[in-house]
Amino acid sequence: MNWHSLHLLNLSLKWVFHMLDRLKPTAMGLDGLPEWFLRVSGPVFAAPLAALLNQSFAEGVVPWQWKTALIVPVSKVVVHVGF
Repeated sequence: MNWHSLHLLNLSLKWVFHMLDRLKPTAMGLDGLPEWFLRVSGPVFAAPLAALLNQSFAEGVVPWQWKTALIVPVSKVVVHVGF
């Protein structure tokens, strides 16, 4: 999919709710809302979030707030197996 075809994309309420319901415990944004809050509040947030996303795709504009990210590296635990 390219940037020019995003206006054709239409996210359903069901899909947005499903994605909120599948958030991982590490998915905390700059707003500080924990994933469990977004999962539990999915029935309330899914419709307005779907509307915002669909409007953004239709207009081809992404709000600057959505372009901000905080990337925190997470080290992986390496397990050494001796032979």
